[in-house]
Parts: sequence; structure tokens; C-alpha cells
Amino acid sequence: MIKRNLIIITIALSLLLSCGSKKSDIVLDTHRDIKAYNMRGNELYWKGDYTGAAKAYNRAYLLSIKIDNRHGISESLNNLGQLYIVAKDFSAAKEKFDQAYKISKESSDSKEMAATLFNLGSLELKMGNNKKAEEFLEEALNLYKGLKDKIGIATATNNLGLVAFNQNDDDLAYSNYLSALDTAKEIKLHQLAATIYQNIGKLFEKKNDLGNAIFNYNQALKEDKLVEYSIGIATDLENLGEVYKKSGDLQSSADYYKRAYNIYTEMGLQNMMINNLKNLISVEQALGDKESAKKHTEELKNLNSSTSI
Repeated sequence: MIKRNLIIITIALSLLLSCGSKKSDIVLDTHRDIKAYNMRGNELYWKGDYTGAAKAYNRAYLLSIKIDNRHGISESLNNLGQLYIVAKDFSAAKEKFDQAYKISKESSDSKEMAATLFNLGSLELKMGNNKKAEEFLEEALNLYKGLKDKIGIATATNNLGLVAFNQNDDDLAYSNYLSALDTAKEIKLHQLAATIYQNIGKLFEKKNDLGNAIFNYNQALKEDKLVEYSIGIATDLENLGEVYKKSGDLQSSADYYKRAYNIYTEMGLQNMMINNLKNLISVEQALGDKESAKKHTEELKNLNSSTSI
């Protein structure tokens, strides 16, 4: 603390330094706000509130521009690009990712470069361009390894497993999934572990090994429940509904579809409700449950009408 008997010039100097400190604090506050808005956007994204996520990401983007925070600009662009993927506007997503990569490369931001390469790879994967996806994901993986970023390593390895799956290289896909799963479990990243279990389940389902598919979908469900990830839980329940349908256990299939539908309804995710109801109705018709099938067919008509307005 400044002593009262210090000479006037020292007090004046301390006041000047104090003013400078306040400006610095404002900048630091803005940096914290940028991080907070991006984190809030991530929370809303995983809850399925894409409108809320877009607002948070855009706020982070504008604040980043305000103080020329290159990392914040790149991160926010990456996050906005992810939302365009959800909206299936792949050209807009690519535009955001390309901008993010240019900025992160110019500022030698290896962490954000890796994230952007991963996003570009995931986008190419969505569009069915497996070769391009593999190239981007390998680049991202190499950067993540250099950064010793275990989350990045696990996510990139998992997506390389998806590339192998698409190319019918099931052994390589399985190997990548297991490697990614080991890392995800080591760092207790339950949401990623659930995603990997889902992918392993799909691999066994493809081979018509329904027992192992059910086991892995149940493991995914456990992981998603640990972090209360509603969309993940609903996806796991739908996967179980599908595989029980294939196994001929139609009653279990209907039960799982209903549980997934309840989650989608609570979250107000109409497109997912529509897709779910189509599956549920087909199972109810196969069961001869005419009353339930009729009820859900009416709900489906109402949903289709409301989404077309």
C-alpha cells in the first residue's frame, strides 16, 4: 500500500500507473468476456439451443474484433461454422472455417489451426469427401500431437475412424475408435466417450453383430447420462430402438423410440421429433398397435404442418 508520507510526484506517478492498470483491466475483462461467451455458446450448442448459441458466438466474435483478439476471432468463426453444419449450409460453414484458418495461420496460433483443420476435415466428412477429410484430419492430428492435446488427439482419431468406416476399412475404423476411446476414458471426457461407443455400435450393427451393437449403445447411454447430455441420450435411445427393431424385439424397440421422443419433445426439436415418429409408427404398425400408431400419425401430421408454415 502507498504510504501517506510519500512525495507528491510519487503519488502522481502511482495515479498514472493506476490509470494504465484500469485500461489493462478493461482489456483483460474483454478477453474474459470473449472466452465466457464462447463457452456459453458451447453449453447452448450441446443443449440443442442453436439460436442461443449463435447469439453467444456472434457476441464473442464482435468483442474479439473490438480488441483485435486474433485467437478469439478465429475461435468464434470456428464455432459459428459448426452451427452452419447443423443447418446443413456447408458452403457457409466452409467460408467461416477458411477465414478462421487464415487468421490462425497468420498469427501462428497452432491450437486454433489444429481446431480449424479438424473442423474442415469433419465438414468434408459430412459431405462425403473422404480423401479430403482424411488429409485435413491427419494434419490436425499431427498438430494436436505436437501440442500434447489429448482431447484433440482423441477427437481427430475418432473422426479418422469414421473415414475408415466410410471406406469400408472396418479393422482400421475399429482400431482408431479403440485408441480414441482409451484417451477419452483416461481424461474422463464422457461425452466424447459416448460418441465413440455410438460409432463402435454402428460398426457392429453394420456387421449384423446386434449383441455387441446393443452393448456399445448402452455404454454410450451410460456415458451421456453421466453428463446429462440430452441430445446424446436421445440418440442412444434411438440407436437402441433401431437395433432392437432389427433383432425382432419390437416392443423394446417401441419403448426406446418413445423415450427418445419424450426428450426431443421436451427440448422442442421438431425435426428430430418428426424422424423419430416415423420410426415409432412403423414399429407400432408392425406390433398391430393401431391405436398408438393412429395417435402418433396424427401428431406427425401436426408437426409436418407446423414446420412447413
